[in-house]
Amino acid sequence: MGNRCLSKEEILANQYVVSAGELAKLQAMAEFAAAAYQPVEGWQCKPCLHEGRAAGTQVVMTFASDNPHSKGYLARNDRLKRIILAFMGTTTIMALLEDASFIHQAWPVTVEGSAVHGGFHWGYMEHRDTFVPRVGELMRAYPNYTLTLTGHSLGAAQAQLAAVDLALTYPDFVQRTELYAYGSPRVGNGPFVAFFNTLPFAYVARVTHKHELVPHMAPRFMGFIHTNHEFWIRADDDLVVQCAPQSMIETYVCSGCLPYLISKTWLEDHQTYWGIVFDINQNRSVSREAYQGREEDTRGAPVTTIVRVEDTRLLTKHDDHLVYL
Repeated sequence: MGNRCLSKEEILANQYVVSAGELAKLQAMAEFAAAAYQPVEGWQCKPCLHEGRAAGTQVVMTFASDNPHSKGYLARNDRLKRIILAFMGTTTIMALLEDASFIHQAWPVTVEGSAVHGGFHWGYMEHRDTFVPRVGELMRAYPNYTLTLTGHSLGAAQAQLAAVDLALTYPDFVQRTELYAYGSPRVGNGPFVAFFNTLPFAYVARVTHKHELVPHMAPRFMGFIHTNHEFWIRADDDLVVQCAPQSMIETYVCSGCLPYLISKTWLEDHQTYWGIVFDINQNRSVSREAYQGREEDTRGAPVTTIVRVEDTRLLTKHDDHLVYL
């Protein structure tokens, strides 16, 4: 069970709400993460053009494979002075989180005791030797540019692996690196997170949204924990808050205050942030009505059904089949 979530008054009194400028940056970088779900050649996809926030991006290369799942792109934006490496998420994250991929993979081997989720590592390594050298070339060619790593869901997990990998491969670029991870599951164990949190990145944001479920997976009882720097879009009032700097991970200030429950809105919350859709089908409407067993109150309004489950195994119904999380 989580801790008590702070009230809006407590949030405002403690100045946890992000500034308008920081919020604009989180939203702009989410467009690059959403674009990873789309064909990006020519940069004409919906998130590529949405409100002009990612306009002017030139794609350097793309990469894709299905087994293991790894898809994304490397790009340059001269207007923003950014080199962007973005990873796509996938609906098969459910399978990755269910099966033997829960096995810890020792990585990086130079950090004693560090281990990460085996499935996420497998996917990341599939194209690693293709894009990592290109990142190095671009960062050397554009010494005033910021390296921007981003992704959503499984892509957010792979972006965090990329952050550590690139920090070790190109230590001179660490302070020019920013990471934006949206809806990420837990990626590694305590030694991995402790090492991650010591790296002097220019900026890190692990963004979570309302009742989405994925950030509460892979499970803590198997040794997985989150990195710091969580920003949470609150469920009750849409305020975007940052966990207190003096706090450790998953605190009552952010999404860790929520009890371990399944909400009927978890998929909607996971796939849409600020109207930005993280999905192959950008016209898809992800809503409560997608779920069978939809309930209504006496006025016909949808009711968010929340079911308490055991911490060790989560069960939900989606697309006419049962998914174990």
